[in-house]
Amino acid sequence: MKNKTLIILIIILSFNLNLFSIEFNYNRICDFHIGGWYLPWTISEKCSVLDSNYMYYPNRYGVDVINIDNSTGNLTRAVLKGLPGLTNDVIRKNNYIYTLSFNQSCLNHYRYYIFKIDISTPTNPVVVDSLLFENTYVIEALHYYNHTLLYQQSNPDSNIEKLIFFNEDLEEINSVQILSITYPINDTLFATGDGQSADGFNIYNISDINNIFLQTHIDLSNSPSPIHEGNIQQIDSNTIVRCSNGGLVFWDISDIENWQFISDCATDSGVDRIAKKDNYIYAPQSCDYIESIDISDINNPTHHSCYYFTEEQKYFSEIWFINPTLKINNDFAYMGTMQGGIYKFGIDNGNLNYSNSYLENSNPRGYMSADSLLIDNYFFVPTSYDGIQIYDISNPYEPELILTIVDSCKIFSVQKLNSLLCVCFVNRQMEIKLGIFDISEPNNPIFLSEQNIESVCSLLKNNNEPNSIYLHHYWLTDKIIKYDLSDPQNPEIAFEYELPYRISVTGLFHEGYFYALESSSSYQDLYIFSGFEENEPTLEQTLYNFSPYESDCTVINKIGNYFHIDPELRNGIAEEKFYEFVNPFELVEKFSIEDRWGRFGIIFNNILFKRDYFGTRLFDLSNNPSGYIEPFKNIYSFSGYPKLSFFNQNNSNYFISCQLEGVSIYSYTIENSINEEGFNSNTSTKQFPNPFTTSTTISFTTKTPIAENQQIEIFNIKGQKVKTLEATENGITEYGIRKYSATWDGKNEQGKRVAQGVYFYKVETGEKTVVKKMLLIR
Repeated sequence: MKNKTLIILIIILSFNLNLFSIEFNYNRICDFHIGGWYLPWTISEKCSVLDSNYMYYPNRYGVDVINIDNSTGNLTRAVLKGLPGLTNDVIRKNNYIYTLSFNQSCLNHYRYYIFKIDISTPTNPVVVDSLLFENTYVIEALHYYNHTLLYQQSNPDSNIEKLIFFNEDLEEINSVQILSITYPINDTLFATGDGQSADGFNIYNISDINNIFLQTHIDLSNSPSPIHEGNIQQIDSNTIVRCSNGGLVFWDISDIENWQFISDCATDSGVDRIAKKDNYIYAPQSCDYIESIDISDINNPTHHSCYYFTEEQKYFSEIWFINPTLKINNDFAYMGTMQGGIYKFGIDNGNLNYSNSYLENSNPRGYMSADSLLIDNYFFVPTSYDGIQIYDISNPYEPELILTIVDSCKIFSVQKLNSLLCVCFVNRQMEIKLGIFDISEPNNPIFLSEQNIESVCSLLKNNNEPNSIYLHHYWLTDKIIKYDLSDPQNPEIAFEYELPYRISVTGLFHEGYFYALESSSSYQDLYIFSGFEENEPTLEQTLYNFSPYESDCTVINKIGNYFHIDPELRNGIAEEKFYEFVNPFELVEKFSIEDRWGRFGIIFNNILFKRDYFGTRLFDLSNNPSGYIEPFKNIYSFSGYPKLSFFNQNNSNYFISCQLEGVSIYSYTIENSINEEGFNSNTSTKQFPNPFTTSTTISFTTKTPIAENQQIEIFNIKGQKVKTLEATENGITEYGIRKYSATWDGKNEQGKRVAQGVYFYKVETGEKTVVKKMLLIR
């Protein structure tokens, strides 16, 4: 028996074949710090005020059920229903809402969901049914015409688009082929582009859902208005308005087959969607202001007033990113933003008066530029709107927000230096700062100092310099400034160095050398600098044409001990490459993976966790891989761009997924096993926890009765037997399966604690021999 085990281990260690396999299992246990992105991505109205008390608002993490105070218009979140993907459309029928969500999965295909949610109790929405579309069609929008539900579907391969009509049970009842985007006209008619010009529309009649037909064709190219193109939006039973880059055009559609031009109204910039109350139209324009237009005489619409967004609103809420959408309820208008929650405006005779913003403090966006930090039992969440929020996660099932630092500021970059926290942030006065905090007690950070800096930047650290922080200013110029933090209350600039070449994104430090990639669309050289520690930066060596990609936004960073290059391509297929450092000036490609929009990655327990758009891909590195490798598992997230942090509480393993609009905690197990091909039968084994720190329990099942003194043998990485355990029987299932287990306390036969490292356990029954790997961490 001993010789047989040694032979197995020698084969494994000598030939390095792909005999090891890793099993990673996880379970989502809670969400916290849930925020949202309250901006539309389609022409749909996005949010729906469904009754006098509640607004149902998709926020990309799911659907917010928001209570409305009818007297004040104030909003408070009643509950958030988390849904996978970007939740974009919400429509209602009876006591149900239907939502459309989208994500791009880790398997390089698209996933669309339509969820049916019971809201008979608004504060307890329940998903009762769903449709899933994978990698076949693009689902663009949900609609609700003539008391009938429908979604717009397109086939990217054939360019065929359809409207699919379905009933409350999500069953298809009819479909019609269309040529472009669709707009409702009234309960029985909808318009869709004719595919020939921006001014041609086909009008379909759906009064009989089983007999949908083309009623007429409308050509608006002969309009007397110079304003053309744009979305169609109905403002009353006989009038529609076209919203375009030049302004608004009004049409009388009382004769559906012969639309009559009424008037137009030029605007300074583009209008995407409008809201109407009484005799006024409110038109957000290019995220600079909202114009109020008086249409009491629709033949002569006139400018009434404008609400101009402040620089703070545009900058902190990022409403410049996309045209906002207004939704009006009673005497209040609501507008979703990218970073600042939902803005509320009072409406008074055509005037908009900004009142307040809601749900902004729960918005955790900002992980694209600033990394979260896990320090002991405290989790630091940098936001794009409300500083750095610190959570106590000593109970992973109920994280508790304990305080906020750099309050009400926009966080761009965070870096930890021993017991110091360095933060690049912008305050409400638009001042850009470098802040230094003492976090030796993470639950009680102490502000030490702040410095005015010239632009937002990335904070970099060189592990050889524990008292220095580097600021890479990449927006205005490629300048690196080194601060000496020996006295963190009085930081001093050690040097300023303007890089001689334009750099792609940012650089990295490795063993004292600084690496930066040329920003060029045709070639990208890798520059290696020395002398940073001596305050005399020098270009030491250039690796010409290092990057194989034609992209000016290629990213380099370190993942584990690997040099990683990500092409950041948005079109086409490429590979992310991982290199080993032979020496500071020689990098050898080790392996590659498919490029999937993800700079973030960590290596933990021989697994590469690589961020995807809506999840994380897991790659097995235990067999020293080379060439192209594929993921063995995917973790799907409820929001975009997750970053993971691993921790242990009370001998249980967890990881935090810090996402674009929320933070989730998962429990997990990792099992390292040897490929058991060639062994017989049905014996199954489990070991938990793995990795372990003090003790671990090994269990197995078998149908074959075995001796009472059944043994489990423990070997070290050299194949030497460390311990023999006596397994005890724990019962027999109704199917005759016998269960056994034994616990190893990490000690050898002499009762001494063994060193941390890789160990193997061997189980041998009359059916099967199993050898598996486990990891002891001290």
